[in-house]
Amino acid sequence: MQLINLITGHKRNLIANLNSILNCQNKDIRNINFFIFWDNDYLNDKEILLIKKKIKNTHFVKVNQNKYKKKVNKILKNKNYPKNLKNHLVGLYLQYSILNFSFNYACKFLKKNLNNFYWQRVRTDTYIEKKIPILKKKNVLFLPGTIHGYGILDYHCLGSFSVFKIYANLIKTIEELFILNIFIPAEIILRIHLSKNKVNSIITEKLPAALLKNSKNLKLRTMYSRNRGNKFLTNQYSSNIIEKDFKFKNNIFLRKIYYFSYDIFVRIKLVIFNK
Repeated sequence: MQLINLITGHKRNLIANLNSILNCQNKDIRNINFFIFWDNDYLNDKEILLIKKKIKNTHFVKVNQNKYKKKVNKILKNKNYPKNLKNHLVGLYLQYSILNFSFNYACKFLKKNLNNFYWQRVRTDTYIEKKIPILKKKNVLFLPGTIHGYGILDYHCLGSFSVFKIYANLIKTIEELFILNIFIPAEIILRIHLSKNKVNSIITEKLPAALLKNSKNLKLRTMYSRNRGNKFLTNQYSSNIIEKDFKFKNNIFLRKIYYFSYDIFVRIKLVIFNK
């Protein structure tokens, strides 16, 4: 078994956050890493050299963003949306377009035995506080947490080929909803997509639950406590998605205290690390 890591989208925080991203590497198996970014936010030679020194088996790809912008603007053409909404929709579309491109590119690069790989998607601004274990289950998608009510966070995602290929094709559901003039948060679209395709998914504490601010220093943007302490997943509408490994799952008061305290611990750790 091998692990394919897709580090995609924007390069923000990548260099400052590189040691954190290293926690996604599994030393017990071979890792193959694809760093795939837009052409208007690509890595320079110095950054590529630094990554190669720290991470083995790396491949770097530049993607033409304008091609995908034209496609989404065509879908949204002649629709009288506020500028802020349109910019948000374009950003959402681009995020999942490059994920889909990255997955398809890696499949073509690897050519065969795709079912023998675990697949992982990581955003460069995801703070990975501790090493990620390989969760040895096939046909299950692992995700970090819930937000936006029924929605699901996915800035980190891990799964075997059969489920990851469905996840990586989320752009198809996004396009279908856009054409129907349905605009909802990406987290809720993801839940619709996974439920529609009956993807068995586990929301687990073992994947990270915090994003970093866009700065040279590592500073948390979203809190562990926000995602872990205040959200319970209801399976009333999608029994294919379950929660696992969270502390005090059946006691909301203790759960909030625990994850709020953990959030403070991580913030202190980042301050000490940045000195």
